[in-house]
Amino acid sequence: MFEEEVAVDQPEEIEELNLADWVEQTLLIMEFPARQGGAFCAKWWLHPEAVARFKALRWQYYKSMEEGDISSWWVTHWDGHAKALFDPQTGVFRDCSAMHRPAETVRLRDIARLDSEVRADTNFMDATEDFHPYW
Repeated sequence: MFEEEVAVDQPEEIEELNLADWVEQTLLIMEFPARQGGAFCAKWWLHPEAVARFKALRWQYYKSMEEGDISSWWVTHWDGHAKALFDPQTGVFRDCSAMHRPAETVRLRDIARLDSEVRADTNFMDATEDFHPYW
């Protein structure tokens, strides 16, 4: 007796876009910034936090696609990051309109620089030696 082979639909190989193309393609379908008074910067790559968030979103997007759980990506990942990016009062792009934020805007990175004395402090070194940010 012959056993029938059952054809199982395998998901097609997902072609991953580079970050710039992924951001562009993803933002093409988004309505949040324009429809709800959100803020956006056409030069998003000049915002380190935005780049880190978009990298995280892209990575999780492809992971969710492989797992067949894209709905979870929207709710668990996109929704929270969208607020952090586009909120007109608190979002990453809050100081931007059609152009990149003015140079005089104080950014956290401008005041968070650590001088050599702090970096040499043993308590600081102990607290930070194993820290390697993903991005």
